[in-house]
Amino acid sequence: ASGEVQGTGQQPVAAGQALPPGAQLSTGEGQATVRLADGTVLHLRAGSRLVVDTAHRVTKAGVVQSGVTLQRGQVDVQAQKAPAGMPGFRVGTPQGVLGVRGTEFRVRTDEREATTRGEVLEGAVAVDGLGGQPGQRVQAGQGVVVDRGGQVAPPVALLAAPDLAGLPLLQERPLVRFTLAPQAGAVAYRAQVATEGGFATLAADVRSDSTELRIAGLPDGDHVMRVLAEDAQGLQGLNADTASG
Repeated sequence: ASGEVQGTGQQPVAAGQALPPGAQLSTGEGQATVRLADGTVLHLRAGSRLVVDTAHRVTKAGVVQSGVTLQRGQVDVQAQKAPAGMPGFRVGTPQGVLGVRGTEFRVRTDEREATTRGEVLEGAVAVDGLGGQPGQRVQAGQGVVVDRGGQVAPPVALLAAPDLAGLPLLQERPLVRFTLAPQAGAVAYRAQVATEGGFATLAADVRSDSTELRIAGLPDGDHVMRVLAEDAQGLQGLNADTASG
């Protein structure tokens, strides 16, 4: 846990704390990483609220079940591969359910738009809408949008990772600026900065409607940066990672 993170009953949550099934996590300006009983790792970003619906191990049956509900915000998922015949991990949202058997993906739900967006980076995700709406199977490199009525749109290809080859690795000013090469189909760009390669805790997370990214308030030291493009549907593309100083 980093920054403002609250559990059930708005109680502060500390790093290393165990959470029971049914626990709620809310992040204001903070972030949290959660490891579930099956080994699935969740990175809950700022401004999010998540409920741990299921996270338990049935020892005699050799079964591990895990599932969460994302009520708002974004969670980045690294799901543990489920054995054949065993239930996989799932993420519920107000608009639908994303079920997997081992993959890496992102899920965002917007309360104002009442929309869920999912982007698959590795493996495949089965996306089902609420209310009996037909589902879609989303492969790696694809994204999907679920509307307020639970209708799952056909998957589309994610935008390619931005080209970071020309960006300087050394920054010597308090306000870090990067200018990206324009990318076809992109309406916005997002940059995430961390002090380690896993991007579990972000030192900065900025979005820009132009190709210029401005990042303020970074401490001196070595950082890693992730940049991605966003399309007109609000789907975030593939990651481009680099190191900066």
